[in-house]
Amino acid sequence: MEKKKTGVKNVLIGAARCFPMAILVAIVGTICSVLLITTDFKDELLIRLVWTLILGFPLYIAMELLIDRLKLRLWIRLLLYVLVLAFSLFHFFVLLPEISGITSAFIIRELFWIVSYLLLITFIPLWQRGKTNDDFWQYNMALLTAFVVTAAFCVFLVVGIFVGLATVEILFRVGLDYHIYPQIWTIVVGIVGSTFFLSQIADNTKLAQTGIYRKILNIGQFVLIPMVVIYFIILYVYSGLVLYQGVWPDHVVSFMIIGFSVLGIFSTFFLFPLSRESRWVKCFVLVLYVAIIPQVGVLIWAVWFPLSRYGFTENRYIVLLFGVWLVVCSIYMLWSRRKDLRFLPLTLTCLLVFGSVGSWSAFTVSKQNQLHRLENIASGVGMFSEGVLSPASQHVSMEDEREISNIISYIVSVHGLDTLRPFFPAGSLEDLGDLQGDNYSLSEKIVTQKLQLKYYDSIDSSSGVFYYSRNTEPISSTITAIGDYDYTFELSGPRSDDEWPYIVIDGEQYGISFDMSSAMIVFSLDTGKKINVDLTEFIGTLYEKYGGYQNILLTKELTMEVVDSDFQAKIIFNGIGGKMENGKPSFDHLDMTVFLAFD
Repeated sequence: MEKKKTGVKNVLIGAARCFPMAILVAIVGTICSVLLITTDFKDELLIRLVWTLILGFPLYIAMELLIDRLKLRLWIRLLLYVLVLAFSLFHFFVLLPEISGITSAFIIRELFWIVSYLLLITFIPLWQRGKTNDDFWQYNMALLTAFVVTAAFCVFLVVGIFVGLATVEILFRVGLDYHIYPQIWTIVVGIVGSTFFLSQIADNTKLAQTGIYRKILNIGQFVLIPMVVIYFIILYVYSGLVLYQGVWPDHVVSFMIIGFSVLGIFSTFFLFPLSRESRWVKCFVLVLYVAIIPQVGVLIWAVWFPLSRYGFTENRYIVLLFGVWLVVCSIYMLWSRRKDLRFLPLTLTCLLVFGSVGSWSAFTVSKQNQLHRLENIASGVGMFSEGVLSPASQHVSMEDEREISNIISYIVSVHGLDTLRPFFPAGSLEDLGDLQGDNYSLSEKIVTQKLQLKYYDSIDSSSGVFYYSRNTEPISSTITAIGDYDYTFELSGPRSDDEWPYIVIDGEQYGISFDMSSAMIVFSLDTGKKINVDLTEFIGTLYEKYGGYQNILLTKELTMEVVDSDFQAKIIFNGIGGKMENGKPSFDHLDMTVFLAFD
């Protein structure tokens, strides 16, 4: 590229020469966004057009960086422009659904593609022989610096303009159109910001490792390294704890392992120059990649239980995919002599593309796996025949009802109602069109009306979460006779110390304590005697009968009696919530009315 010249005019000309299509896309996208804001985001055509242009912007940058670095012939350049333009048109007319038909799967796929295009920008200009890790590091530091400077420039510019407009409105009592503020923000970011950013990366001049960057690196090593070390200590302590207890690790830990590992890998890249000068930084890099591999084992362990029991979902697929990537990167960085840093974004780009397209993608695999599970469960209870679902002609267990509810809820919310249409008689789902966009109501109607089953919320599947509360009943059915009892009072919790205060009856102290983790109420009498009331069986019966989340029950179903030789009690639970694990409940909410009598 030509040497960068000073002056606003030369800066704009240089950016336009290097990134003509990217700047054109930014201008057109900004104009469409300004018009869209005027419609209060109600014009579907503009929404689709703006999204297509946003998706194409980083792709055009990557393509034009490749064209410039490889010095391609004119006809090859034109061919690449035509191919990218054709893909954008294909995306707009074929891949992009109507706004009402956008699903979670579509959004995740689009995010995969955007991240892939951004990753292309980080390495594609350096995909040439002779390029070293130093070139890669300096180029990406230049990108990072350009992004930070551009973001700060846009923020200051927007704030300055907003303050000026607000001053005019206040002093001159002028009521400006409320659209003007988001429109100005869009223009500044879309045209000014993008052009400013592209003008900085149009120059291939290397970053000099001057004092400012050395200071940043020196500060970074004393911030990033301790942070990553602490994170991994936490992960290893947790892993040791679950191994010692012999329980399944929480599936949330898999996302933490991915996040902390990615942060660690970024730290090794950021501190790359120091890894050749400082022994302790070099040691940190080595230990990090060694430490990642066992944690990937914990990651697979954490996701294996829900995967083996409830099948594939996009989240579980992506977790496994990132686990493979972390292992591959760790092995490469440990045993490869070259240790090419470009390997990291290249393999991540391939991973995202692999997981987003084809019959092996996260979306296809998850959808087919859940549909297959639905077929198997429905067939087992006589609800699936000749490829069509129908109401059951026999008793369906609560567990099967829950599984069917959750599969349908997943398919509707992630893949859309159209995925289920082939499994129902033609036209039988048309009356649900008014509920399009309300995935909860849509799923509930399909389960309760079309399949005539009880609907269970998806939170009630593998989570074990439960909550029971008293129904709003007529007053005649909620009156409780206390003739057999001497005293009544109410308790609610939890308390920070898990201990209820003593109550005083006829000058004597009686203690009531509650262990939220073991579901045990302990009554301490004035004689020193303690009476343990285990709620495991009581809650277990409710959970087996009604399932978990948000069940509103009759008072009699939330009432239990405790009888002892010295004392008797009746407990009415107004609300009780917690989590069921391995048949044992633990509580995080309790609200109850207690009736006591002493012999």
